[in-house]
Amino acid sequence: MRTILRWARQIAQALHHIHSRGVFQVDIGTYNVLLDWNEDVKLCDFAGSSLDGSEPTVAPGAHSMHPRISITHPSIRSELFAVGSMLYEIETTYEPYNDKNDGELEELFGADQYPEVAYWALGEVITKCWTGQYADSGKIVIDIGQIEIGQSYRATRHADLRLEQWLLEENLHPRLADFSGSRFDERPDLGLESAAAASLECISHRLPRDFDEDSTIISDLFALGSTLYELVAGSRPYEGKKDDVIEAHFMNHEYPSTEDVLLGDIINKPLTEAERAKALAESDAKVAKMTQEELEAMFPQYKNYKPEAVDADEVFAWLMDEYGSI
Repeated sequence: MRTILRWARQIAQALHHIHSRGVFQVDIGTYNVLLDWNEDVKLCDFAGSSLDGSEPTVAPGAHSMHPRISITHPSIRSELFAVGSMLYEIETTYEPYNDKNDGELEELFGADQYPEVAYWALGEVITKCWTGQYADSGKIVIDIGQIEIGQSYRATRHADLRLEQWLLEENLHPRLADFSGSRFDERPDLGLESAAAASLECISHRLPRDFDEDSTIISDLFALGSTLYELVAGSRPYEGKKDDVIEAHFMNHEYPSTEDVLLGDIINKPLTEAERAKALAESDAKVAKMTQEELEAMFPQYKNYKPEAVDADEVFAWLMDEYGSI
């Protein structure tokens, strides 16, 4: 994925450069992109491009042009629409609506209907290109740069970490796949809600929690412990037992023995740390509801902490600092 993002950024940088020189490539597509010996991107084939406002003698492919955007008088808008389609192809390996003919493409794009890209790394960038939300390709460079440094993915919860969700690359490095149904905190409309989250997760990988709680870091850590167990033990935790029995074990903080299992200590940590974090969160909620008198009775040192306005988060942070845990 790092390579794909780098290529996408370099394409946007190259286009920003030629646009600043009065050049519109027009026929934008992966077929006009080369890689040098360092596997860096180079744009190629400017025969027929528009120079200083001249009329181009080439046209983009049907997958890369909008019927309401002129291609005989190329513009930033027409160029960036094509960029959106090219980035889509780079990440997915196929053109948008690759199974549609030219007439169907014209009808779909004319109605501003585009393939679903919400779960792709470059999804938001692609959508902005297609819908004309960029004033120039320099803004694309900035957005892709933010994705590269992880700013857009700090809040992603996969919600389904079963072993079958992992793929092996040619170099045998594991890669997490299938983010459909995952939760994105910055895009809550894409996330799972209550029953959907419960139905997606396998019972042997699901942290018991209130029905209306969505997938969180805590639940992902718990699922990771079960996945590692599945990897080294060759079976899921409590495999063969009924769902309600497995859930009862987890509710009672009972887990399969990892004493003689490879990575046993590592497997046990996500399971127990998830439970500890959940208990801590419950303590946080309890403290937040306490009155001044109740806090002083439970934590004598709290008398030394007298903020003008008591904020629950500040109180809890102070208590954690004083006591280490609650």
